[in-house]
Amino acid sequence: MVTKLLKGKHGVYELKGTIGEGGMGVVYRGLAIERGSEVAIKTLQAKFCQDQSICAKFLRGAEVHAELSGHPNIVEVLDWFDVESRPFMVMELVDGPSIEDELHVRGLLPHERTIPIFLQVLDSIGHAHSRGIIHRDIKPSNILLSPKDIAKMTDFDIGKRLGSTNLTSYGQRLGTRPYMSPEQTRNSADVGPSSDIYSLGATLYEMCTNRLPFEADDIRTLYDKIRHDHPVAPADIYPFLPHGLESIILKALAKEPSNRFGTAGEFRDALRRLQQSIDFPKTTIADEPAEVNQEDSVFGYLKLESGSELVYPITRSGVQIGRGAQNTARIPEDDLRVSRSHAWVVPLELEEGRVVVLDLGSVNGTFVNGFRVERGYRIELNEGDVVELGQHGVWRFAFHRHLNE
Repeated sequence: MVTKLLKGKHGVYELKGTIGEGGMGVVYRGLAIERGSEVAIKTLQAKFCQDQSICAKFLRGAEVHAELSGHPNIVEVLDWFDVESRPFMVMELVDGPSIEDELHVRGLLPHERTIPIFLQVLDSIGHAHSRGIIHRDIKPSNILLSPKDIAKMTDFDIGKRLGSTNLTSYGQRLGTRPYMSPEQTRNSADVGPSSDIYSLGATLYEMCTNRLPFEADDIRTLYDKIRHDHPVAPADIYPFLPHGLESIILKALAKEPSNRFGTAGEFRDALRRLQQSIDFPKTTIADEPAEVNQEDSVFGYLKLESGSELVYPITRSGVQIGRGAQNTARIPEDDLRVSRSHAWVVPLELEEGRVVVLDLGSVNGTFVNGFRVERGYRIELNEGDVVELGQHGVWRFAFHRHLNE
């Protein structure tokens, strides 16, 4: 660790411990002595501090980010300075998960949660663009969530000002490859607001499907797909997206910048109109199996094995299984073998009564009769099939069309 006490332009800061490390930087948890509050302190890895041009770009990036401070959905920069030829940037500490963390733990995020979060993200990017600043590295790990799902966008310090010929950050091709726009894969310096629109679309795609628009084992193939291929339609991966959301995502991912949303504000307006057209649930799902409304159709039942009498009716909204409070079939919070959002059993076609299983991006997998439900695919259930969370022989649910009298 670097020197524990740092004197900046606006205060003295004490380093407490490492939060995370990247390819070139490291972020520490710290304490602002005068304020008495915790902060996040970002700096370069020691080996890069020998290059004065890299250090200067780091501090210019901090200044760019600081220009955006004050917006409720942008992480605030409190100070930036250098100590013994090492640059530092002090930011507010967002003590919550990133969207990347949520996707890893919960799987895809339900649209009832995704849309309100993403509207805030679009607000933050729209604000940056209005100030002539392009982010250039929008991705789930750069969207932090404070309590009550308040989104906080970070890492504007690798961005650039519109019209600037100098990079405000370091590296040859800035950005994170799977989220790059087609034009960004060719020349990261020659990007504008429409490139951020594409990266926003790639991020929203992943939030709604738990898959990237394009994946490949090597950079050349990935860039070729980003430039020329069309992504799998989100509804083909996850068929329960609200009508209209898929077209919004695909418009943002258009190959030609002119075919995308013209501004982050246009993107936000389209998503906001969709939100207003959706009937969001007014209450949360109870921890215990819900009683069936007699007016609601039942397409089958999930019966927990291992001697339990718990039975979950599969209604139009299906049965979501996991540790989180939003689940219909809730697994005890301390059983970490099960993800917070693990699997969903839901009718695929209401008239025919077909029932399918989807894995929601769980860590240990969902299995039907021993066969894994691959991410992005679904398996149709037949009478007596067993749905298992992981292969631990504990959380097993038998599917039945009808309950025995």
